[in-house]
Amino acid sequence: MHCSVLMFCDGAQVSEGKLFVLGGGLRGLHTSRLPALRMLALAIGLDFDQEEYGSRLLSVGLSHEKTGDSVWSSQGTINLGTDRRTAGDPDHGQLLMALTIPATFEHAGRHAARLAVDGRELASASFFVSVHPTA
Repeated sequence: MHCSVLMFCDGAQVSEGKLFVLGGGLRGLHTSRLPALRMLALAIGLDFDQEEYGSRLLSVGLSHEKTGDSVWSSQGTINLGTDRRTAGDPDHGQLLMALTIPATFEHAGRHAARLAVDGRELASASFFVSVHPTA
């Protein structure tokens, strides 16, 4: 299994087998004060082989890299390979997801999202939170 997309963005949506991203590649968030409540989106694409079909546990978490404080996390079961419409080749499949994250940032600095399937980390993406009194 391979994570082909893990991107912070302003908004994301999956429609007709395509991942639509608004404001993709978000690398920084500026705020006038902390704590700061922001709505973010996380665009995700997972590619998998036929032997990986079936139910899997997906875990996604967002935390401050230095302190380790969790900002947001979620986990749930995903079913891979059950919808042949998402498979370009019968031996391979793709799962596209768009997550909305209501995040409260308590600290400035680098934050990272980590994505794991069945406890194995597949990808991470990070961005900075900075405080500017005039933001």
